Amino acid sequence: MAHLDASTIAVAVKSLKDAADIAKVLVGLRDAAQIKTKVIDLQSAILTAQSDALSAQHEQMVLLQQVRELQAEVAGLKQQLSSRGNLPEALICPMCRNELRVTAEHDDSTFAFAGVKVHSVACAKCSYTGDRRYRPGKGYS
Repeated sequence: MAHLDASTIAVAVKSLKDAADIAKVLVGLRDAAQIKTKVIDLQSAILTAQSDALSAQHEQMVLLQQVRELQAEVAGLKQQLSSRGNLPEALICPMCRNELRVTAEHDDSTFAFAGVKVHSVACAKCSYTGDRRYRPGKGYS
């Protein structure tokens, strides 16, 4: 993951400072040859500063895109959680956290006398299947 750090910004600022320093020297020069040399130096410093600024801008755009993607992922997870409402943990798939559907119900072989049922459950997303004990009026155990 790219990150816009202080060193990237510092390099761009230093390049701009170098260009400004060269421009100050140009003001004091009288010799045409020295002026041409300093103009070339100034142009080089300006190009370096532009390049550094573009690199920093690109890194910032990459980071902003990553933030947008993470925000979308968080929103999707929040939506998934809120769509479950008060779904009991027994009806959430232990493999993929998707909602389990009850596919069959029958009396519990041991506790049928107390009204306990067994719900067979299945996940449409990952194909997990299992059984859950259910006590009418009291929920899953």
